[in-house]
This record gives sequence, structure tokens and C-alpha cells, in this order.
Amino acid sequence: MIVANHCHVVPEERSPEESPRALLRDMDRLGIDKAVLYPPIPPFSDETRKFFPDGDQNKWVVEACRDYEDRLIPWGTVDIRGDPVTEAEEAYSLGCRGLKMHPQMQGFKLDDPKLDKFFEKLEDLSMPVLFHTGYHGPDPWITHPMYIDYLSRKHPKLVIIMEHMSFPFYTEAATVAAHRENVYLGLAKILRVDHLFKVVKARKGELRVQVLEEDEREYMLPQSICLPPDKLVDFVKTIGADKFIWGADWPMSRRLDIYIKVIENLPLTEEEKSLILGKNILRICKLQFT
Repeated sequence: MIVANHCHVVPEERSPEESPRALLRDMDRLGIDKAVLYPPIPPFSDETRKFFPDGDQNKWVVEACRDYEDRLIPWGTVDIRGDPVTEAEEAYSLGCRGLKMHPQMQGFKLDDPKLDKFFEKLEDLSMPVLFHTGYHGPDPWITHPMYIDYLSRKHPKLVIIMEHMSFPFYTEAATVAAHRENVYLGLAKILRVDHLFKVVKARKGELRVQVLEEDEREYMLPQSICLPPDKLVDFVKTIGADKFIWGADWPMSRRLDIYIKVIENLPLTEEEKSLILGKNILRICKLQFT
């Protein structure tokens, strides 16, 4: 079974090509069994908010998954500027299996003592949290693995997924996951597959990226600092396959088959691949692997 963690969706009325229905079409086309869905992450515009029931993005994502509950798994998010403790409780009561947070975009630091009660509430609820981490996005240093280590020690019952494996600080991220039982490593859009991409000197301002030879909409940050598949094998054999979770980062990435194939072709056991491609995230969501 393949489970695509880390899928961003919006209401169909807002953008049909980024909707749950569009995701399901891609899942069917690519042989993906289940997906974990995130609603838009606040702060967002009133133009986006108006599409949510009562302006609540978590209520919307749970309802969006209801007709496909055998395939779609809702996660929520909270507005850190408001009352995150209450919002987390409400998300949990609605049926969200975890929370996606983006410290760089939402403007908070993991070691801020003002967030202690929020993280304590997630511990009480046994509600996992996935953080966007690594050197991309505004203020990239605030999610360096050392801050994840700090948070994981301060809140040892809080299940944490370090998405993008804190790109490009892979060794530091793996070290934290090796020492902290409650930390997992997300593999969304970081695997290096040089032969499929070509260099583009500048895109998105001055950032150098590479784009897929056959579809320039699929882009990567510089491949030279992405994670080589053989290094992933080394990490898996060192700290265990139960620490890794493949993520799609849909719809920023549409060619999910590339990364699935990379993992399927690694010199790992079938059980190790199964853990990475689905079992681990289902376990964290408290769902059975069937």
C-alpha cells in the first residue's frame, strides 16, 4: 500500500486543479491508495476563507474527506496568532489526525515559551504535528534540527515529523531522529534524481533550480544539495526504516511516480519500503495498514 503524506488541497470552487477531486484523479493514475490532506495554512486571505464552512479550514478538510474516508485522511492546522490550544482541541474533535505547521510562513519559533501550552495540549491529545523544516522559505534557520531536538526533549510525548528532512541538514536531522523516539523524518520532494532534470539558471528570482526534462512545471531546488538515494539507504540502515515517511508535497509536485519509483528501486527489504511508503504514517495516524 502506498500512502501519500503531505498533500495540500483547497476547495474546488477556489481552484479545481488543487482540489481533493483532482488529487484523487492523480492517486488513481499513479496507483496511490491513500493520502493525508492539509487545508490551507493560516494566515490566509479572506478570499480563501470565504470557501470554508464558518471560515474554519479544519471543518472544511474533514468534510472534504468524509465521502472518501477509505482513501483520504484529514489533518488540520491552527492560527498561531489566535488561540492555538482551543483550535487544536476543535481540530481533534472534528476528526483531524494531526496538524501541519509552517514556522517560517506562520512566523513562530519552536523554542518560544508562549507555545508551551499548545504543545502540551497536543501531547495530551496524542496529536502528531508535522513541521515544514529546512533551508527554503522565509527565515529558514528557525527550523534547523537543533530546534526540533529542543522541542522533542521539552515535550517527549509529542510526535514530531521533520518534513523535508530539514533540507539540506540531513545528517543533523537523522542524528536527532536517531536519539529522539518521538521524531520522524519526512521525505517530501528532497530525493535526488539528477538524470531526470535539467538546470535552469534562474527561476523565482535568483534561485537556481532544476526542472524535469519532460515537464518544466515539476521543479526541484538544486539537485546537488538534495538527498542522494544511496545516502537515504545509509540512513535507513543506520537508524531504521520506521523513522522515515514519504511525502508528496502535492500539488507543488505532480510527478509523484518519480519519487515512488526511486524508493521502490532502493536496495532495501520489501518491509522497509512498505514502512517508508505507507505503514509509518498510518501508524502515526492510528490507522491500520491493510
